[in-house]
Amino acid sequence: MVRLYLETNFLVGYAMGRETKADLLLSTSRIPSVSLAIPSICFFEAGVWREGEIKRRHQLDRTMRDQITQLMRDLVSPFASSLRSHLHQARDANDSYFRSIDLRLSQVFEQLSRNIEWIGLSPEALNECRTTPRIGEMTDDLILSCILEHARSHREGHKAFLSGNTQDFGRQEIREALRESGVDRFFTTTHDALGWLASPTD
Repeated sequence: MVRLYLETNFLVGYAMGRETKADLLLSTSRIPSVSLAIPSICFFEAGVWREGEIKRRHQLDRTMRDQITQLMRDLVSPFASSLRSHLHQARDANDSYFRSIDLRLSQVFEQLSRNIEWIGLSPEALNECRTTPRIGEMTDDLILSCILEHARSHREGHKAFLSGNTQDFGRQEIREALRESGVDRFFTTTHDALGWLASPTD
């Protein structure tokens, strides 16, 4: 058995179009000897990120709308009319961009609901997060504790962790905790993780 742990960064990266090889990675979950695993709390965190993205897009739209109103008052400059037209187009693009993000997030949720091993929040993981905070941000500590507890209870096979969030999960002490739990490989890109899945003993 080969198990690759994912976290929220993968979901957000998929939604934002940053994970160009994500679909190829997700297809590996249909291989009997490969298991992709993710703490269920990551879906909640991705939902919170989505709400924040809605606010950011609305704020940008309000800024552009206010600028359009100001430009309408300029009855002399030919540039005002041109800029106003571009801002109208940008508002439409901003709306379309968010809808594309939302669609991709929905798609990755749907794919993972069928082809992944969900890791629930156990009492042991919750207690470890509370007594041994390693990252200093509660949600990330919960995610890490879930992965560590799951890895310790599933010693068989090869295990790795994929996270582009190197600022939090890539720190040396976090990698050491992962290795002690049996997760001996850490990848920051989907490309590298796919290479390992093709030859996990390397």
